[in-house]
Amino acid sequence: MKHIYLDNQLYFVTSVTYKREKLFEQPENCRILLRNIKYYRELLGFKLLAYAIMPDHFHAIIHVPEWQTISTIMHDLKKVSSIQIGRRINRMGKPIWQQGYYEHVIRDAEDFKTKLDYIHKNPLNACLVENLEDYPFSSYRNYYLNEDSVIEIDKILVQPRKGSSATAMPSGTGGEEIPGYDNTVW
Repeated sequence: MKHIYLDNQLYFVTSVTYKREKLFEQPENCRILLRNIKYYRELLGFKLLAYAIMPDHFHAIIHVPEWQTISTIMHDLKKVSSIQIGRRINRMGKPIWQQGYYEHVIRDAEDFKTKLDYIHKNPLNACLVENLEDYPFSSYRNYYLNEDSVIEIDKILVQPRKGSSATAMPSGTGGEEIPGYDNTVW
């Protein structure tokens, strides 16, 4: 599938393991993916606004700066994590990820909130936990428990449109405005 690249956008992305193998049931594989996200976030300059690592896929909301593309970010994350996970499970040279990824450009605060809720509720909907705060590999804990112990995320402040009650941030959680991103339009 061809991807359209838009500068300075928020993307909701999903990437799935090869043959939907449940590689991320092993916490160490989750930690490998998170270390790669942290490394490439610093190297490529993207912002991580939300994530959930599920047994056979992961979701994220990523702000792509104008000098990068979502394709470069996803390629680098998947390439290196594939090598490291493959080495760990003694499966070098064999696929870890399905080719490609799903992307959705987030249009407004309501869209952001919908995707954020979807990401955070995914472990509950998949019956992995009974309480969202019990799932360690999700940004739910960052947003609602103000805990950055697994990985720090980048929170943004977004103003709702006139007449809308949609907000992208839970009240009192802090955050930052992304340079060049028109937060006030939302």
